[in-house]
Amino acid sequence: MRRNIIKILKCPLCGGGPFNIEAITGLYDEYRDGTLLCATCKKPFPLKEGIVDFLPEPSPEIVKEQKASSQEARVKTAKGDEFFINPETIKKFSKLFMSLPKGDGSYFFKAGGSFQNFAEGAHRFFGLFDSWEIKPGMRVLELGAGFCWASREFAKKGCDVVAVDITDYLKVADIYLKDGLYFERIYADMDKLPFENDSFDIIFAAATIHHSSDLDKTFKELNRVLKKDGRMILLNECFVGVFEKPQQHPDDFGYNDHYYPIWQWQKAIKKNGFSKIKVTFLSFLKDYVARKEARGGKASFKLRLAKTIIRVPAIDKLLSIILIPHRILFRPRSVLIEATK
Repeated sequence: MRRNIIKILKCPLCGGGPFNIEAITGLYDEYRDGTLLCATCKKPFPLKEGIVDFLPEPSPEIVKEQKASSQEARVKTAKGDEFFINPETIKKFSKLFMSLPKGDGSYFFKAGGSFQNFAEGAHRFFGLFDSWEIKPGMRVLELGAGFCWASREFAKKGCDVVAVDITDYLKVADIYLKDGLYFERIYADMDKLPFENDSFDIIFAAATIHHSSDLDKTFKELNRVLKKDGRMILLNECFVGVFEKPQQHPDDFGYNDHYYPIWQWQKAIKKNGFSKIKVTFLSFLKDYVARKEARGGKASFKLRLAKTIIRVPAIDKLLSIILIPHRILFRPRSVLIEATK
């Protein structure tokens, strides 16, 4: 943690501040270990390995997800050896984490590999990133940052980035912090963010907001910390089709996945202060190609045809538009949601 973030922090418990720092300066010219003390309520918040913990009283849902992530997330080798995500594993497999999300072509990014999902979905982020017109100096909040690869890309653009998550995946960020690249890491609840009003130019989240059990509450909080005319960008979220009911799908590990129809997302976003809401159905053919290639699919006729169509953007876009009704009716996938405050 660096000192300049103090000016946008507020206590998630009392809503006050400012904070006093009792810490030791370490790597990357940042405070690595110590305590942040709220001057209003005197509550201490621990700082360990450069990450501030603003989750002193996590909700039962967050506790459940933290437990699930610690039990489920691991690096599994082709021989069947498994390594839980911890500092030792991060160091041992640093080259793999450095290659996220596209991957290095190794077993880990192919069918059955630990990072298969990253490799299959990387094209969505990188295919859109330049269109977002990211400029140096923008303050960016990434929610559900996980292994922080997206925060790294925003930081490369010269942005002032804060990565927020509830898991120890944030510790992976240390392997990115070199050669002048830096971003903040914070443990926090997306419904009780420890930031002042109007703090960020952009809020980015990939496959994160569907963990919310109350979209109104979540979007109200995101609107609060976003600057006037700031943008919210949501990618890879989960939805249900028109004929399905909103539902919760806690999996075997205990993740709190909530599935809502697209119209409910739009309603909650608009209700809580956002305007210019745009929903974009991304290319299903690019998804198909990326999925087949990541899984080592053979060069079948269907795969060759899909690649041919993709080379003609107008046809690819037309097919995506034609199939929008079908995708809305039967569980939309690969959707981008953008909104402006």
